[in-house]
Amino acid sequence: MIERKDGSVEGIYVDLLREAFGRAGYEVRFSHLPFKRALMMLKGKRIDAVASFFYAKKRESFAVYPRIPVMNYKMVFMARKDVLISFSGDYADLAPYSIVVLRGSSYVPEFIGAIRRHNLNIFSVNDFDQSAAMILNRRVDLAAVELYSALESLRKINGLDKVRFLEPPIGIVPTYIAFAKDRVPREVVKAVEKALESMQSENYLELILRKYFPSRILNPR
Repeated sequence: MIERKDGSVEGIYVDLLREAFGRAGYEVRFSHLPFKRALMMLKGKRIDAVASFFYAKKRESFAVYPRIPVMNYKMVFMARKDVLISFSGDYADLAPYSIVVLRGSSYVPEFIGAIRRHNLNIFSVNDFDQSAAMILNRRVDLAAVELYSALESLRKINGLDKVRFLEPPIGIVPTYIAFAKDRVPREVVKAVEKALESMQSENYLELILRKYFPSRILNPR
């Protein structure tokens, strides 16, 4: 997600949700807030929904999830192209390197456990823009990022051709729009859910990705 100077936002996730709400017959307005603040406002029923939300059973006390996620987040390691690091899936291989992670992000349990088990050299930042800058400025060796969010950050600073993403991924995590319980009518949730389902069947995400990124980035050789 990218916030413009006038306060409006754009990006892959925003475009997906704008399309989903449009198909459902509703207008939608976006605000860019720190996640912890947005979470508290959702709990307090002061906002209608929070986007880019991971599912957690404990959150069902205040949040309603559509059955269909907005998209799947692909968590990967990002490195500069000129840094020779490989990843086989064994986190022990990463012990010699410095790694930046997103503060407060829900990484898969295997990675969280590996950080403690192998005493990985971890730094924390507040957003993927900072992760991208640290990689490009050679302040760390690797960044644990969500693929498309990282690409959006790199696009803003002309860094798309300067990095590579290691395989296998850290994990694939579905992300949702979570509605405020007892604030948003159930028919709104169901309508957005139906729209998301139709968009998935059309592979609408690919259309959005082509809007933002050249094919050489989406399909590297």
